[in-house]
Amino acid sequence: MHDLGVAISEFPITLEAAKQAKALGMHVLGGSTNFLRGSSLTGNLSMSDAINAGVLDGFCSDYYPPSMLHAVFKLWQSGLRTLPESVAMATLNPARAVGIDQGTGSIEAGKAADLILVELNNGQPKVRHAFVEGKWVHHAGDAFSLLFTPEDCLAGSGCC
Repeated sequence: MHDLGVAISEFPITLEAAKQAKALGMHVLGGSTNFLRGSSLTGNLSMSDAINAGVLDGFCSDYYPPSMLHAVFKLWQSGLRTLPESVAMATLNPARAVGIDQGTGSIEAGKAADLILVELNNGQPKVRHAFVEGKWVHHAGDAFSLLFTPEDCLAGSGCC
């Protein structure tokens, strides 16, 4: 596939395939659900093994999209990556892989302002606020959420 100009190896089925893709300069993306489960449903490469081998660039989702957020926090809580590195596995790194990182994937001036504010509740991420194009579009109502307004968060009050 590399010889045909393909730049992404998505869901490589063996560690050898993932290593070869990296050696060829391809972006290697794997299932966030696979990482959460600790293995592939079909006996293929475990994304944990790909992370430990240093060949996985980012997460993607197939049948359970919420796994992306949970995988970010599991990766960070495991100590395998810092929180910014873990977040990049679901944001900036996949955006780079598909060539849209100039306009999305990280918090920078001039980029799309689609953000979520997450609270860890007993170690599990819970989305408290969502912003699309800089506009507040979701609020999970409870005491935590009422402590800060979206404007406080955007102003850098320390709530985020």
